[in-house]
Amino acid sequence: MVFYAIHLIALCFLISVGISWFTLLTQQFHSGFTTDQLQGPQKIHQGQVPRIGGIAIIISLSLSSLMASADVAHLLRLMLLSVLPVFLSGIFEDVSGKISPLIRLGASYLTGLAFVFLTAQSLTRTGFELSDQLLAFSLLSIFLTALAIASPSNALNVIDGLNGLSIGSSAFMTIGIAVLGYIYGDYLLVKIALFFLAAIVGVGVFNFPFGQIFVGDGGAYLMGAFLAMLAILLPERNGEISPFASLLIIGYPFYELMRSMARRLLIGRAAMHPDNKHLHSLIYHHNHQIGQLEKRRANIFAAMRMLLLPVSCVIWAVIFAENTWLLLIGNAGMIAYYESQFRMYIHPDNKDI
Repeated sequence: MVFYAIHLIALCFLISVGISWFTLLTQQFHSGFTTDQLQGPQKIHQGQVPRIGGIAIIISLSLSSLMASADVAHLLRLMLLSVLPVFLSGIFEDVSGKISPLIRLGASYLTGLAFVFLTAQSLTRTGFELSDQLLAFSLLSIFLTALAIASPSNALNVIDGLNGLSIGSSAFMTIGIAVLGYIYGDYLLVKIALFFLAAIVGVGVFNFPFGQIFVGDGGAYLMGAFLAMLAILLPERNGEISPFASLLIIGYPFYELMRSMARRLLIGRAAMHPDNKHLHSLIYHHNHQIGQLEKRRANIFAAMRMLLLPVSCVIWAVIFAENTWLLLIGNAGMIAYYESQFRMYIHPDNKDI
């Protein structure tokens, strides 16, 4: 049973908390290259905040892999090795600000390829006969699996704009995967998910509600890639679960990424060009400018409002994990809700869609 590992999961959490606290304690010595540069249209935070919280996540997970049982340790280490390319590209961007989006995108795809070759796991089914036949071609399966990891990796970075939003979303999505793993008896996946949950919540203690530390690009890429790996493993290891349950679990950040890229291209901007037209940004600015809330309160309330979206997706995915058509309805509902909220909060004079 999974419960034997609770003390190790608690230790993982404490390690993550300890490293995050140490980062804050020593901030004066490294702030020159680890402090968030409060520039750019997407920046809405106040004060000097270290953006290397991702280091606490990967160190706590790595130490946990040394203490876990052999089966858990083996898969966890392979996942951590796989995630290194995108994590390192993000960390270098966090401390230098000189890593281009194209390089980081390439690193995220390299992480996907590493996962496929290290774990021998890839997408093999969707539940529809034609697409399953296409996935029988190994090269196509490898390509799509790597893409399925690279996309959420970048998606978590896109929603990392409010205190607690990326960590909170990741936490709820991880809980959904852990619950489904437990229901279907996949205790290996449950344990890995709980280690990951402990590591990110350890940083979350200092991230929400007051934003004392950020996960940065490195942490956001790490969380997104790790979540994508868990989401791939869940239906591949448990044939009763529809792959669309995993898609719905990660649906909110994935849709935010796809919509943001399409929106930018349609108005003549580069797909990876940062802006402040994400739904969480619009709600924050509405709270601050229309609702007259001071910035910190506007930030907190906007994050709490946005977290309802991943929570709803996770609940629907857990309840209807085996029903592909109801899961598709859930994904359609998520998109419809997002669009209704976007139209509600976008300024009428703004021509961006």
